[in-house]
Amino acid sequence: LLLLLLLQINSLVREIEVSHWGNIYVEETYEIQNAGAQHTGKFSRLLYAHSPEGKGNSFPDVVAHLPAAAHSLYYKDIIGNISSSDTTHSTQETVIEVRLRYPLMGGWKTDFTLGYSVPLEGFLYRRPKGKLRLLMELSTSFNDVWVEQLITRVVLPEGAQHIKASLPFAGIEQSWDKKFTYLDTAGRPVLVLSKSNVVPEQNKPFAVDYSFTFTGMMREPLLLISGALLLLLLL
Repeated sequence: LLLLLLLQINSLVREIEVSHWGNIYVEETYEIQNAGAQHTGKFSRLLYAHSPEGKGNSFPDVVAHLPAAAHSLYYKDIIGNISSSDTTHSTQETVIEVRLRYPLMGGWKTDFTLGYSVPLEGFLYRRPKGKLRLLMELSTSFNDVWVEQLITRVVLPEGAQHIKASLPFAGIEQSWDKKFTYLDTAGRPVLVLSKSNVVPEQNKPFAVDYSFTFTGMMREPLLLISGALLLLLLL
C-alpha cells in the first residue's frame, strides 16, 4: 500500500510493434518518481541496508504485471541491461519484480525500459472482410498507479491500410507517424495515442482494426531473396 501511494509515473512511452511472423513486441520506457516527502541530507547505502531509519519513505523495486504469454523479457536503463529482477510465471500473468539500480528516496526520479514479446494468438484476431484486430491494454504494466503523461505507439506492418482505433474512453489524442526498420521502403504506419493524467481505472483494452494482404506479408522475404540473387549474379 505504501508503494502505491509513493510511486508516480511522470511519463510512459509504450511501443507495440506487430509482426505477422509470429510475435508482438512491446517496449515500455518509464520515468518514475517517488512522490513522497523530499529526502534531505546524504544517502548512505550502508545505512539503508542495515538500519530501518535509513530507508524512510523509499522503495528499492517495483512490480510489473505482464500477460501470461510474455517471453523474451528485458530490463535496462541508460547504463545498460539490469539483471537484478525476479520473474514469476502463472496461467494468469507474468510478474516481474524490477529492482532499481538504487533505492528511490523521496522526491527522486529514475528512468528505465521494460520490454517483452507475446505471440499473435490471443492478441491479434481475424475480422470479417479480411480485416485484422489488435487488442491490447492501453496503459502501464504497474497496477494502481497514476500516469502523468502516456504515449502509446502502435507500429503496424508496412502495407497496413484502413486503420481505425476503438478507444475505451474520450480525451485520447490520435496522430500518425512512420517507423523504418530493416527492409522497409515506405515505412511502417504508426498510430500514436496520447493522454495526460491517466488514472488506474482507465487502463483498459483498446482495439486497432486494419487490413493487410498476403502479398504485403511476403514483400520483405521477396526483397531479401531478390537481393541475395542479385549479389550472386554480381560475384
